[in-house]
Amino acid sequence: MSKAASPIRWERDAAAIVTVTFDAPGAAVNTMTEAWQHAFGETVERLAKEKAAIKGVVLASAKKTFFAGAELKDVLQFDPDDGAKVFRWIEATKKKLRQLETLGIPVVAAP
Repeated sequence: MSKAASPIRWERDAAAIVTVTFDAPGAAVNTMTEAWQHAFGETVERLAKEKAAIKGVVLASAKKTFFAGAELKDVLQFDPDDGAKVFRWIEATKKKLRQLETLGIPVVAAP
């Protein structure tokens, strides 16, 4: 069984700048899917673990649109009883974004 391609690529250059590129395989735009959330969480954890050797982070997109938000097909599967699940999903994403924000190294987004 082959591992599915990640929606996030990591590249570190000789100047210790890490470029994190959002690139959802087979999709026209990047969206917040379960695969993206998992990959983003792993990426932020790796950045935190390796931050002493990183001088900066560039968030980039391989798509024309940087990021389109939540994947509509996924959101439409929720029903009114899923409120707590949706809340946990949003809070987990916010936690990783805050962790990225407070890494202590420069982080920029570039189209």
